[in-house]
Amino acid sequence: MSRALDLLVVYEKQPEPRACGSDLRLVQLVEELARAGHRVHFLGRNPGGSERDRAELEQLCERVHGPDPERIHWGTLPEPALDITGLLRAQRFDLVLFDQFFWTGLSVTEQYLPLVRALQPQTPVIVVSDDCHWLREERRAEREHSRNALERARALSSKERWTLENADLAAAITPEDLARLQSEFPAARLRPLAFCQSEIPDSTPGFDERAGLVFLGSGGNEANVQGLAWFLREVWPLVRAAQPALELSVVGVPPASGWGAEGLAGVRVLGRLDELAPVLEGARVFVSPVAWGTGIKTKNVQAIGHGLPLVLNAISAEGMQLEHDRAAFVREEPAAFAEAVLRLHEQRELWESASAAALAHARNCFGRERVAHDLGALIEEALASPARSNAGLEPGPGTQAELRFPQMREARKLSERYSALVRWARELLAQGRLDEALQQLRNVFCELACSQVSEQVYLEPHVLLTQIYTRRGEYDEAAGAASEALRLLPAGESSQRPVLERVAALAGAR
Repeated sequence: MSRALDLLVVYEKQPEPRACGSDLRLVQLVEELARAGHRVHFLGRNPGGSERDRAELEQLCERVHGPDPERIHWGTLPEPALDITGLLRAQRFDLVLFDQFFWTGLSVTEQYLPLVRALQPQTPVIVVSDDCHWLREERRAEREHSRNALERARALSSKERWTLENADLAAAITPEDLARLQSEFPAARLRPLAFCQSEIPDSTPGFDERAGLVFLGSGGNEANVQGLAWFLREVWPLVRAAQPALELSVVGVPPASGWGAEGLAGVRVLGRLDELAPVLEGARVFVSPVAWGTGIKTKNVQAIGHGLPLVLNAISAEGMQLEHDRAAFVREEPAAFAEAVLRLHEQRELWESASAAALAHARNCFGRERVAHDLGALIEEALASPARSNAGLEPGPGTQAELRFPQMREARKLSERYSALVRWARELLAQGRLDEALQQLRNVFCELACSQVSEQVYLEPHVLLTQIYTRRGEYDEAAGAASEALRLLPAGESSQRPVLERVAALAGAR
């Protein structure tokens, strides 16, 4: 690409690259665009990050926009309204890139794509998928036996289909996710976009300059919380029994209830660190158990980029393109996990070989050259064909309810949004529009994904799901929803119990 482009990059929030792997990937993507000479306008929908984070981002961009108070739904912000319509009318962009994930109820693509198509119909749109979001929730549902996660997964599949298939091009960050997304959404034009580790040194501290283990992860991701809990419960006692002096450092913003590691012998809870290099170059082994997920675990790339070998489980290893027992040791069983940790920590020759392999692998698979190639090819292809000006012009699965209830756009309480979805699902059910009713009920589980609401909020959606699945003849699904509703039903409530019990007994019916 010889000419400089004017680009708009839209993301979930003002990024916190020192606290969140997804944010780090986004910032490094912007770095590559700036290095290629492009002029980047960045829009972060939600607040986040420190003054330092924003200042560093502003140095990379023509302008940083956001947050956008009119498009968040969890409270009132002091910031003035953001005139996105005015921006799109005043500034002609050569390309718009949405970097999306579905941790909150609506992705940025769902909210902003129709506006981009309406005001700049000739501008190509690229959507970068941070994850196979529906699969992440399917895996969580299987692990936790959670009906909430299962219904969320089904909602995410519809939402992700809409976002990826309405883009001019879509990108996935790992080969595994590329294959999965293409299989699940065959109409999407999917391409690879490797993750970039910004700086990979020629050498890092050696065996004698390092000691101990390190775990890195955000406590805002329950998959990290449960992964560490498994390690502390099943693996750490085995490690300490063999090496009583060995220490584990836990790095990352803790969950609200803490990591559960406080006070454990040999465990240091360090919290969030602005600079990770000292801890990654001071430890000898990086432990990375993850309970569920897809995509790439950024912390693993950061670790090998500092010459730090990994011991991890198969979920954590996905997307890393690892060779067996070289830079990383993939183990599932506690005893095997502990044995790999101890061997790497105590055997100099094995560690030195693994550390050298880690640096080489980081350079080959996650270096700047790889991502610059993928990004350049993606932009070239997007610009080579006319934009699909009508694709994504109409509201997607997550925003259709806002046409029926326009007040949802001004809602500043989460309850105002999910109660409107439940109300509309009731209307659709009464009209016999079962598929549409099902979609809106499933959206409730997306709206509530990162909230701390009482379990009782889920009772009415599961009662309605019971009715919909029964009328659709999906009796196993009806039984599952009815069983969950019965679990949530208050003691002494008798009016709904007999019907729910009858439906719950339908499991296995044909």
